[in-house]
Amino acid sequence: MARRRKAIRIGVHGRNWDEIVQRPFEGMLRAVEEDRRLVVCDYRIAGGTENDSKDFTATDPPWTGKVDGMVLSIGLGDAESPAQVADWIARGGAPVVSIAADVLHPRIPTVCFDPVSIARLAADHLIECGCRRFLYVGFARSMGSTRRAEAFETVLAGHGFALDRYDFGSKVEETTDDLRIDADARTLAPLLKKKPHPVGVLVLGDPFARAVWQVCDELALDVPEQVAIVGVNDLPIAFAHRPTITSIRYPGEEVGYRATQLLVKLIEGGRRPRKPIIVRARKLIARESTAGMASTDDEVRRALDMIRQQACHGLRTQDIADALAVSRRSLELNFRKRLGRSVLHEINRVRLATAQKLLQATELPVCQIAAMIGFAAPPGLTGFFKKHTSLTPSEYRQWAREDEKADKDHKRP
Repeated sequence: MARRRKAIRIGVHGRNWDEIVQRPFEGMLRAVEEDRRLVVCDYRIAGGTENDSKDFTATDPPWTGKVDGMVLSIGLGDAESPAQVADWIARGGAPVVSIAADVLHPRIPTVCFDPVSIARLAADHLIECGCRRFLYVGFARSMGSTRRAEAFETVLAGHGFALDRYDFGSKVEETTDDLRIDADARTLAPLLKKKPHPVGVLVLGDPFARAVWQVCDELALDVPEQVAIVGVNDLPIAFAHRPTITSIRYPGEEVGYRATQLLVKLIEGGRRPRKPIIVRARKLIARESTAGMASTDDEVRRALDMIRQQACHGLRTQDIADALAVSRRSLELNFRKRLGRSVLHEINRVRLATAQKLLQATELPVCQIAAMIGFAAPPGLTGFFKKHTSLTPSEYRQWAREDEKADKDHKRP
């Protein structure tokens, strides 16, 4: 009988449990399904603090001594240079792979979003929308933002257009409330007012795109007739409020999968790649910020987008109705007509599927999984799980693994 290969303990470190971490985590789970040596045992978040304001000199990495390798999603924070972040990572004593382009350094292996493919999708769409003047809006302390601006400038030059550039001095985060725009954002006004219109704006990320829209609103500039805005990542903030923001979807699942594959190679003694591994953008979702008012036929699709991305964050049917600016009754009728089930049924279906995947593919404790799908304490998850499966989370985990083992034994010659 062959000996079982030693387990490889891997973890994730990110700003919080948001879409920028969730999507790569899905890709990591796919890698775990393919390589059963992998154990996601130390899912670390910043505990409510912002990694972008992290002091990389005061403490050692939180995963030190706990894992064989880590996938990281972090920014430059308060570090003086990427080298300082690389030194901090090295103190963790385990191989790492970064999935963020905000800190690029030869000692930090990176798998990240391809800036050239982002630039091409945005340029093609904005030119098709009739834009003949262009602006890139980014963040001063992001290396990834600089690379996207340079790529956008190069692509536009190939079409015979020039590019204006503007950097926010402070980070704009996604929230459910009105965004706070730093005072220096008012200096955007001359660039947005400058003719000819419409000006095509590619923005670093969807929260920044929402901030640009707010500036346009204050200046009484019509979106998209005078300013057409394209965000990046396709986060909930892009479609949960009106006007909805056209956005280029972040292929986080593929990023997480490839980052995990690279991490395993590094753990096993493989060489660190000399350049970042890039994952191409493949999809631009056109919404109101470039395409005018969306039709009512788009309502159910937008509701499904919200559920897919926010079901595990306490999303309610009324929240969706409010975001879509429709009545709850109208939403329910259209949803049932198109899909044959209620909005709440779909929310619970997504939450349950997420919990099942985490129980089966990771070693995360039930209390942590409960928090990740929106329950304040394990009893809430237990009651939810028993209602929909007749099993407790622990019973489901044991059953799923026994079933998987039996299936493998059956297929084995």
